[in-house]
Amino acid sequence: MNNIIFSIFTLAVISATTISSADELSLSQSRWAQDVYDLSISGDVKKGKKLAKKCDSCHGDNGVSEDNETPSLAGQKPSYTFKQMYDYQHKIRKNKTMFKKVKKLSYQDMADISAWYQAQKSEKKFGTDAPKLVTIGDEKRFLIGCDMCHNPAVMTGGFQVPTLEGQKIDYLIETLGEFKEGDRNNDEYKVMQDIAKLLSDEEIEMISKYYAAKPIIEDD
Repeated sequence: MNNIIFSIFTLAVISATTISSADELSLSQSRWAQDVYDLSISGDVKKGKKLAKKCDSCHGDNGVSEDNETPSLAGQKPSYTFKQMYDYQHKIRKNKTMFKKVKKLSYQDMADISAWYQAQKSEKKFGTDAPKLVTIGDEKRFLIGCDMCHNPAVMTGGFQVPTLEGQKIDYLIETLGEFKEGDRNNDEYKVMQDIAKLLSDEEIEMISKYYAAKPIIEDD
């Protein structure tokens, strides 16, 4: 199963050009080969800590966000964090604030930042009883269980599949909603878009509540 998941989500670069340095990376819609994956996990934690200072105001000092709408990055797979920064930089995933933050970063900078965040301790998920959509999915809708890909025990390499446990509740709900509506489309082969379109808003909230960290109670 691990090899199957890896083969789905770690895809070949369209161009067969040999990558000799980070500056010569030629990527298209995140169809990436093994050498790009190797770069994404080659980061230096100490260098990443310095570079990540510009991220602290939103994502927290150690990658744990201080509000429910901003994603935490602590403990996230470096390959996934790297991919998101690349996608923001190349406007594959669109967000003006993130574009400004990453537009001048080198690919090695991205790898270093990703390494720093992976090394940080994430929050624990708050949910205890896993919904059937998480464990086994829904055969009638041809939906596999979320944990088939997102369970840390079965996750492998590749760029597409993030760690969800301990993520911020409102961010999870919003992100699944964006995939459902097609407002976010940086998932290769529309994997998450096709899945999210089959989910009701109630199901999205239920799944998000299971994976998310304990919500922050804001003062009125």
